[in-house]
Amino acid sequence: MKKVISIRGLALKYVAIMLSSVLAITLVSFLFLFEELYERQEAEHQAKAELMAENIAQFIFFYNTVVHDLAEQPQVAKLILSRSIEASEKWSMESRALLPNSNGLALLFNNSEVIGSRKKQKVGRLCMRDILLRAKGKLDVMIPLHFSNGKPAHFDIVAPVMRGTEIQGALFASFALDVIQQAAERLQQKDEYIFIVAEEQLKIASIGLSQPEFSQYSASIAGTDWVLHTENQSLSFEEFLWAYLSIFLIIISIVIGLTSLFTMRLGKIVIQDILNIKEDLIAIKNGDFLQKNKVNTKLIETKEVVEQITEVANELNHYQQELLKFSFKDELTGLDNRSTFFNEYKSYQSLIKRGVKCTLVLFDLDHFKESNDTYGQSFGDEVLQSFSTILQSKIRGIDRCARLEGDEFIAIFSDCNEQEITQRYQQIAEALMKRNMLWTSEHVGLSAIGVSAGAVLIKQSDRSINQSIDCADKALYQAKGLGRGRICFYVD
Repeated sequence: MKKVISIRGLALKYVAIMLSSVLAITLVSFLFLFEELYERQEAEHQAKAELMAENIAQFIFFYNTVVHDLAEQPQVAKLILSRSIEASEKWSMESRALLPNSNGLALLFNNSEVIGSRKKQKVGRLCMRDILLRAKGKLDVMIPLHFSNGKPAHFDIVAPVMRGTEIQGALFASFALDVIQQAAERLQQKDEYIFIVAEEQLKIASIGLSQPEFSQYSASIAGTDWVLHTENQSLSFEEFLWAYLSIFLIIISIVIGLTSLFTMRLGKIVIQDILNIKEDLIAIKNGDFLQKNKVNTKLIETKEVVEQITEVANELNHYQQELLKFSFKDELTGLDNRSTFFNEYKSYQSLIKRGVKCTLVLFDLDHFKESNDTYGQSFGDEVLQSFSTILQSKIRGIDRCARLEGDEFIAIFSDCNEQEITQRYQQIAEALMKRNMLWTSEHVGLSAIGVSAGAVLIKQSDRSINQSIDCADKALYQAKGLGRGRICFYVD
């Protein structure tokens, strides 16, 4: 007589066979899965270390750019040529007050002789040693570091001072090393140890605590001899094994105990969870952020899948937004964009608190819209690019300019009075007038494109840049009302 078996027994038998096969396959594939996850995590940690190093490199590049821009000022070459000690020391003290985190500043004759007092201009003994080595071509580090007793730790930057094609001398600047520590602190994430070393493994910045079980990742910082190291917790074989087996055993137990009772319901739940995952994927595709604690699933497996998808998608959205922050420039003109300029405004507020006069100027092109409508967008783009070039040529290293939107531009001039601002405006207007001669010869009937401007002296009481822009806009409106092609200053 053929042996009969209940549906429950048959289900349990097939489930037992299936689970035994799954268990065997799982145990065999476990090592391959762990290796893949471990390598992926290692790659992510290394990529993160390289991104941090790139951020520090951009930070150092900023200071290099500031020093080189300062060295390109015509006044600097004249001071070196004259070798006037009094004038050089005065310029050094005034300029040092405008440089963020500046420690020392001095002009060098023959690339090795400090003009004026080294003590007044804060050129230390070690700094002087490296200046001499650099002049002889024997300095073997890109950015020298100094840790003198009783003096703040700092790093040096030297830029050549040119007059035409001839080297007149050099500009020496040093900056507090604390800025590197602060930059590292901004990059740190939870339970992460970051440290930066220079030559001979000299540690110049560190944040967090080192743990014996952490793995170390390193990346060179471009433009320096420094190396950034991070320590992160790596995937543990034992933890992964226990977690993997625990989840697997739980699933096996649930399936064995409830297969006969919940087969139909399980099918419905799986289908519903798949539909929920589909909805979440659509939301992620639309760029929405999802919250892990609000995942709308009932099964552990699908819940974990959705949580992982949510986490990865949210991280990608976050990194995308972070990358957008690095989009500092206006695509058409190459000037700073609105966001970058607004961020720079904060540094000028600190200058104002120290007594430096800063003036915000709003520029608007006259007859631009009708010319753009008549002769096309390509001509309009040419006008905007030309004006941007003119405006940027009148900007000093300590000033800033940007394109707000359309044909509106903005600039901040520091340490200038109304007469000097007016002269700068006239230079810009005259340069634009010369460009008009070319445009009118190519486009018959073209109305001359001019520029109107409104200026306002930024007050320490101004809470945001919008207040200053509103005042400058009123002055600009007045200039337009008086016939355009002029600059007006805002008066309370």
